[in-house]
Amino acid sequence: MLIHRVVGATRSPRPLVFLALGVALAFFPSPSHATPITVPPGLSPGAQYYLAFVTSGTRDALSPNIEAYDLFVNQQAALSTSQAVRDITWKAVGSTASVDAISHLQLAQFPIYLLDGATVIATGGAALWSGNISAPINLDQNRQEVTSSVWTGSTPSGTGQDGN
Repeated sequence: MLIHRVVGATRSPRPLVFLALGVALAFFPSPSHATPITVPPGLSPGAQYYLAFVTSGTRDALSPNIEAYDLFVNQQAALSTSQAVRDITWKAVGSTASVDAISHLQLAQFPIYLLDGATVIATGGAALWSGNISAPINLDQNRQEVTSSVWTGSTPSGTGQDGN
């Protein structure tokens, strides 16, 4: 997946779709969750992992503050049909003029999965920023496939990129 730059105070107000990443603990779904997230195969209860989704909504790329994009992805997660998705605090996978995605997320070496709970995107932070992920991040907060471009303001290595 190629990650493109459009975030920054001098950018035009293009509609954006963002990636979101959240830390979760492995859990066994309970009946209280409308559409629970499946525990990734091979993980034990209590194991840590990340989940990722693409927002179904869009916003402009005018804020210089990464917190504005974190707020946006959490608002998108709040629209999920899954209580489990709504219960996670999410961070935007994005860069601004002053914050690179790689430093904003500070990912540990926990595996990163799509919201389907089965598809491994990367084995950890280093693998995510290697530019060669295992699977595209192409599910939204309701586990619907997203086929549009995803804009994060970042290079595949997680640093901000000017020009697009």
